[in-house]
Formats: sequence, structure tokens, C-alpha cells
Amino acid sequence: CMEEASGTRAAGGRVELMMRIAETGEVSDACLRSDELGNSEFRICLMRAARSTRFPAPRPAGFVDVSLPLLLQPSYQSTLCE
Repeated sequence: CMEEASGTRAAGGRVELMMRIAETGEVSDACLRSDELGNSEFRICLMRAARSTRFPAPRPAGFVDVSLPLLLQPSYQSTLCE
């Protein structure tokens, strides 16, 4: 989704993704609690990706709320494991 960011926002930043995982393992809801990028195209792309993610069904059965802090960087930067 970083390709969706433009201008100074394409430099990256931190976001906190909140997801609710349903009994089936599907993401039933997703939102950003914080967003340093402030780019609507990026936000739409990230929400689409989050909602299409599937997890194993929770055990015991029920909903699971997840908070996922992310530091996003453009792909042209060196990776941590080089």
C-alpha cells in the first residue's frame, strides 16, 4: 500500500491498525487508531488488505481484538536482515 502514498507521506510513518477477528477467523472490522501518514488512498488500501486477511478460527470460539502497531517505510530502503 505504500505505493498509494504520495508526497512527503511516501516517506513512511507509524500507524496503529485495530482489527476484530471473528469466530470464523475473518477480519470483521478494521480501523486505524493512529495514522502519521494521513493519506486517504493509503488508508483505503490498508483497510482493504486488513479486511481480506484470514486467521485460524480463535479457540475458544469468540471474537479477538488485535492492536497492531506498524512502522511503514518505502520499499527502496534496506531491509533489517541484510
